[in-house]
Amino acid sequence: MMLILVRFRAHHTREESKYTRKKIVALVTLFLLIWPLGQGLSAEPTGKLEIPDHHAGMFGDNEIMVRAYDLQVGTEYRIKMEVGYHQNPRTPPESGSTKPSSYVEETTFIAEGTESLHTFYARLPDCHWQITAGFTLHYRNGDTWEWNDDEDATQGIDIWADCKTPPPTPPCSPGTGTPGYWMNHPDAWPVEEIVIGGVTYSKDGAISEIKAPVKKDKTYTMFAALVAARLNLLIGNDGSCITGTIDDADAWIATNPLGSGVKGNSDAWKTGEPVSWTLDQYNNGLLCAPARD
Repeated sequence: MMLILVRFRAHHTREESKYTRKKIVALVTLFLLIWPLGQGLSAEPTGKLEIPDHHAGMFGDNEIMVRAYDLQVGTEYRIKMEVGYHQNPRTPPESGSTKPSSYVEETTFIAEGTESLHTFYARLPDCHWQITAGFTLHYRNGDTWEWNDDEDATQGIDIWADCKTPPPTPPCSPGTGTPGYWMNHPDAWPVEEIVIGGVTYSKDGAISEIKAPVKKDKTYTMFAALVAARLNLLIGNDGSCITGTIDDADAWIATNPLGSGVKGNSDAWKTGEPVSWTLDQYNNGLLCAPARD
């Protein structure tokens, strides 16, 4: 009788041990699955990029504003800028010229909201080379950085400058500002309202439209360039070289209202792009008025 009881207890203890081990394995597996969530990490790619302030090139450091949006709040992100140089086909360098070295710059941030603005600088040594700056968005996934390969999370921009001798600086000129300058300096606006394409915008309303996602709609590109050009004239800069361009831009945006979805390959933009480009050069101080200090 004693032998039977001992064998029963031994068998029962082994069964309890198996059950306990299964519970431990299940709990450990559950912990490993939910622990990353408790750390605020995301295993899925999130976030997109755009370059709202595209401008003509100039010698020295060129400011490039990059907007990250559709971000996951609390997630750590990294924007990487890779700068490469190529011969400017308009004014190629002389034989034997040394090609500038490529370089990479990064900025890391934790998303406090669903969007964030960042400023990068790409150096253009002279007019014989042009810059290709590529931007990619990466997100933190545990101990590694993951590249978000979504099409809208990768952006690029080409920058070059004209070899023509810049015009003499007019005396007492306050200097021109880009759309990015006027967007970030509301106190510098000389007016509280501005008329674009026959529509009156408040200062806050116009700034909001400049900040709005472009989403491949070129009406926002024209709007930002025209707002900046008008403000540059209102503060006293020489505008003799763009009087007709201002009128053309105003007429174009009246025909193609803000938000009407003009694509980059459309007939409307084939007409509008040269106008926008001229305004861009003016806003960057490359025509008849210098840029701001």
